[in-house]
Amino acid sequence: MQVLLSHLEKYDGLKEALQDVLVCPPTDYTASQWEAIQSLMQLLPILVAELSLLFREKEQIDFVELNMTALKALGSSESPTDLALYLDYQMRHLLIDEFQDTSVMHLQLLEKIITGWEQNDGRTIFIVGDPMQSIYRFRNAEVGLFLRVQQNGLGPIHLNTLTLTTNFRSGKNMVDWFNNAFDIVFPKSADISSGRIPYKKSHAANEKIMGNGCEFFPIFDDEKNEAELLTAKIEMCLKNNPIDSVAILVRARSHLIPITQSLREKNIPFHAVEIESLSENIAIRDCVSLTRALLHRADKIAWLAILRSPLCGCPLSDLLTISNYAFNKNIYEAILDVEKIQTLSQDAMWRLSHLKNKLKQFFDEKKLISFSQRVENIWIALGGPATLASEHEIEYVKNYFILLQNLSEQSDEINLDSLVESLDGLYAAPIVSQNARVQMMTIHKSKGLEFDHVFIPGLHRQATRDTEKLFRWLEQPGLIDNIHLILAPIKAANEKEDLIYQYLKYCENKKLDYEMTRLLYVAITRAKKSCSLFAMINQLPKKDSFLEKLWPVLESQLAKLNRHDDLKSCDQIITSHHVMINRLTTDWQPPSFVKNISEMTVESQKIQINIDLDIQKHKIIGTLLHEILEEISKSDLMHWKNMNHFPSAKWRSRLFALGLLPNQIEKSLNLIQTAIQKTLSDERGLWILKKHFHAKSEWALSFNQQGSVTQYVLDRSFIENNIRWIIDYKISAPKDNENLLDFLNQQKSIYETQLNQYAYILSHHESHEIKCALYFPLCQGWIAWNYVLNSSNTINISAAHQSPPI
Repeated sequence: MQVLLSHLEKYDGLKEALQDVLVCPPTDYTASQWEAIQSLMQLLPILVAELSLLFREKEQIDFVELNMTALKALGSSESPTDLALYLDYQMRHLLIDEFQDTSVMHLQLLEKIITGWEQNDGRTIFIVGDPMQSIYRFRNAEVGLFLRVQQNGLGPIHLNTLTLTTNFRSGKNMVDWFNNAFDIVFPKSADISSGRIPYKKSHAANEKIMGNGCEFFPIFDDEKNEAELLTAKIEMCLKNNPIDSVAILVRARSHLIPITQSLREKNIPFHAVEIESLSENIAIRDCVSLTRALLHRADKIAWLAILRSPLCGCPLSDLLTISNYAFNKNIYEAILDVEKIQTLSQDAMWRLSHLKNKLKQFFDEKKLISFSQRVENIWIALGGPATLASEHEIEYVKNYFILLQNLSEQSDEINLDSLVESLDGLYAAPIVSQNARVQMMTIHKSKGLEFDHVFIPGLHRQATRDTEKLFRWLEQPGLIDNIHLILAPIKAANEKEDLIYQYLKYCENKKLDYEMTRLLYVAITRAKKSCSLFAMINQLPKKDSFLEKLWPVLESQLAKLNRHDDLKSCDQIITSHHVMINRLTTDWQPPSFVKNISEMTVESQKIQINIDLDIQKHKIIGTLLHEILEEISKSDLMHWKNMNHFPSAKWRSRLFALGLLPNQIEKSLNLIQTAIQKTLSDERGLWILKKHFHAKSEWALSFNQQGSVTQYVLDRSFIENNIRWIIDYKISAPKDNENLLDFLNQQKSIYETQLNQYAYILSHHESHEIKCALYFPLCQGWIAWNYVLNSSNTINISAAHQSPPI
């Protein structure tokens, strides 16, 4: 037997094949399984039809529907459509890139396209792909299809294989590390059904690329130290390599949040896109808790979160006192009875009394203004802006209240599930720092890119596995040209397990496990000169982690490390962490805001109330126009430009909410639509709204002069060619027979002082040249001038047909 076992060890994949045999499912479904499957077969086509109707109604489509529609458009091999015959006649050469991430549906589409092709008929297929970089299983990619096509061809066409082994990206020391490490980590043999891919060694084309190679930095003490150690290594790398590019790659966006904070503390500029979900930001969580508490006075968790948050800041001992007092009532009622709670500290008594007063104001305004506006008002009244940790959070909170307002307009009642779901898909604005050499992204985003130095933290973190599903299915590529479909519903409540369901789960987890190895390979091979790996080492590696994959390679390195010597440099970098509550002091008072400088010196002017309805109408139109232009500037400009229909119902509702009289709405709506259409058809309008460096829309500024704070809002501002532009939108237009040039000069004389005041404020914080401008959407008018402190301004006037200063 020992001789036989020794002999069998030589066969790669035998152990895994025997394991597969052990978990093989029964050959037949049970009666209850058949009943569930038959029900699904009746239900699923109906759901697909309903979804198709919904797509048509919403004028939207997803990728699955797109692929299914394409398959239907081509017909079948026995009955091809006119489109399929036309493509067969027209198409001579087919080039397919990234073929390693092909799905079963994509393969079926390709096979339909070349159904009538024959070997050596003058038509060619060129397929490019690297199966070691197949990392899109979540998009139904089946790397086994690559292996099958490589062996058997695509449809009727046999393919000749050319394997490339030259690495043109990385230096020799990096390529040598790849070969040594991944030859151990990757499986030893290929398998079509499970997507098992072996490693193919390569050699470096450029041996002159020098670097530190691949280094491992273990962390033994505290996971919080990882971000600080990583930041210190990046700081050193940037100093020693002044022109090299640097990337931080992670498996999940959430892993980057502590790193961004650490980089900011060290003033290291970086570039990051779609990293921080608003739902994960602390300030937004406080806003959500406030919203939940004000929606439902009996939501104990939300109220306690507010009491502990910086908006109130009660110590834990006082929270316990309040919670005990509210044993037979809710927390809101306890706040109303704050004077009766004798055991509260003096600090908590003041904080709760302050909160109680603001809550009274919130509920008193119920019939006057919208819920979203009241939530924003009480957040400001409780000192919300003063509790924010950075200027970025101002934009985060602003986006939250815009979202809350949109949800309020869609329904009479805020749906908390919709709010949470919307927040999960809402990311903080891209973090773009000028001259940033550090880029942060997920590994999937990095595919196809390269960097001189790559840093990969969090090797010890586990991957998230999929949860239990209503039913599972598996499209298993066969060895020749067939696809095996296996389907299993979830087990019944009275059953211990469903063996077919468990088998499909086992197959999926095995595919994901192989893909994790390939994902690690993609991450490390982005590096040209060096790659730095970071992981917590306080126990054996956790299953489903990068560290588990690399453990056979790194374990021997760890054994050689003298832990205390290796961490001497880290001790100088890492400081202890103390958890502190962030809250306002009891004597904090909000700043007193005034609208303009003149109000600082005038104390006894008579209050005048403007009841001119025409002026109020124009203010409301201007308000909505500014909101729409802000939305356009923050979204896809081409989507708006190509839009067939504007969201008129939404705009009409907004005009009504802003207080416009019903008989004025349609005319005002037409005016706004005209202004938007003209802006989007104007080259200068598109230039103003497109993405720029440090672009801001409705940019709120506060200016402190002699102890008084003045607030300004800049309609649009950005930096281009080292010039800071300050642009104000105006809803006015020339009167009949009025010369455009005279109109623009007259408008400049009215608003020049206002825009120069904006420029004056920014000139104290920036060294850029500043230009001010007015833009008139209704007539596509434009007038601009240079801002020069204490000197006359140079005027630049242009009409709609002139090109923008690009």
